[in-house]
Amino acid sequence: MSDHDEHGGSGLKKARREAEKLGVPDARRHLFFCGDLKRAKCAGKREMLESWKHLKKRLKELRRESDLKTLATPTYCVDVCKGGPIVMVYPDGVWYGAASPANLDRIVDEHLLGGRVVEELVLSRTPEGPCGWGKSRS
Repeated sequence: MSDHDEHGGSGLKKARREAEKLGVPDARRHLFFCGDLKRAKCAGKREMLESWKHLKKRLKELRRESDLKTLATPTYCVDVCKGGPIVMVYPDGVWYGAASPANLDRIVDEHLLGGRVVEELVLSRTPEGPCGWGKSRS
């Protein structure tokens, strides 16, 4: 790959190195955490921030101790605006609500490490299997 990609400019090489450092090429899952602190409709700002910090710390510890290859990214509002904080697990297509630090521990332990969805915390799933990707829609 060229440093001066036709569409990427000279910063593309640096971006690729950063993605490599973050573990993007090896990631098996990606968690998206609804952390819109400006709107904070699904949970209080303090609760959202506490949950996000807890999730990042827990995943960092697990990456050191195990083979967990999971990324986490805060997002803006995902428009559910109830029952938060909300975390989405992809490519599994599972949306969890009530993502408090204690419930995030359950999601990490049971779902990410144990392979079992924490059904009582599920608020929704994407249709047609994991993400519905690669399937035609009517």
